[in-house]
Order: sequence, then structure tokens, then C-alpha cells
Amino acid sequence: IETLLGYQPDLILAWYSGNNPWQLSTLEKLGLRIYRSEPGTLAALPQTLEKLGVLTGRTQQANVAARRLREKLHAIETRYAGREPVRAFYQVWHQPLYTVSGRHIISDVMRLCGLQNVFAAVGQLAPQVSEEAVLAADPEMIIAGQADATAFARWHKWPQLRAVAMNNLFLIDADLMQRHTGRMLQGAEQLCDFAQQAREKKRGQTH
Repeated sequence: IETLLGYQPDLILAWYSGNNPWQLSTLEKLGLRIYRSEPGTLAALPQTLEKLGVLTGRTQQANVAARRLREKLHAIETRYAGREPVRAFYQVWHQPLYTVSGRHIISDVMRLCGLQNVFAAVGQLAPQVSEEAVLAADPEMIIAGQADATAFARWHKWPQLRAVAMNNLFLIDADLMQRHTGRMLQGAEQLCDFAQQAREKKRGQTH
């Protein structure tokens, strides 16, 4: 807090589930202006940009960027609408094992690509889950927002897991999927491509 106060910011952007509530409350009591944001859907990203445009006095630039995001989102939705669903597990981190629930924006990206989040019904936004729970869910596809394939080491021990049996283990850049910015649409395009690969493997097994 002391370091932040030294910068004398005009505006602080905060993340609801990623920032310490006590720190934010303290900063507000000290007279600092805070905008709390946590878009839960891809459709909310352009709205966030527009709001930031108003707050920073850059409405024209923000509106242009928001329009481009909406156009890109519509194009992806149109392209992947009606695709055969694939049951998927999104692995935020492997040690301990974390995923996302259906309320998380990452789950909305999965929905966009025709993926069914196997932990959508869990109450917490980003719950810790057990290896046994993943095995019981038996996803057809596992996506890891991590840097290298060591993220999948634990799953190779279970060749009966459908995602392993079909070699549907995909790495995706966490900066494109785990940051609530317009870059998520780049991540969405990658994820939708992975989903299509998994879909085609699934079809190959049934013919």
C-alpha cells in the first residue's frame, strides 16, 4: 500500500477475486479512486473497455476497441455454433490441482467453442479439485493454461482416461486465457481449434 501511495495514482483498477478486500477498502478510505472489474462472460469484455474509456477520458479509442472485440466475438460464435459438444476439463494449475466453475469467464470461452465444462456445477469460482474427481468426470479433453507438457504428467499415469486415450491434451497460453482482457478472444480461437481437433478424433473412433 505504501508503494502504491507513492505513485499517487488517479485511478486504481482492481479485480474482485484477485485482490485483497482489506487492501482495497484501506485505499478507498485514504481517498483513492478504485474501479472494480471482473467480467464473467466474453460479452462483458467490450463493456469493460467502454467503462474504462469513460474513466480515463479515452471514450473514442475505447469504443473503437470495443466494437472490434464485438465483431470478433460474433465471428467466432457464428463459426462454431452448433458444433458437437465435447466434455472438457480446464486445468488452471497442476500442483495443487485447480480448475474453473461455470461462473468463470474461462468457462464461457469453453461454451463458445462447444465444450462442456465437467466442473461447471461447482460452487466456487476457481475450485481446487482432486485427481479422483477428474478421473470420475472422465473428460474427453484436458486443456492446461501452463507453459509446458509437464502439466500433463499426472494424467499419463491413467491411460484409461478418455482425454489421454485420444491424446486430447492441449496446452494454451495462460496470458490469453487467464487474463480478463481482449486477448481472451485470441485464446478463444486457439481453444476452439483444439476443440475441433478433439471433435474429429471422437468422430474417428465412432466410425
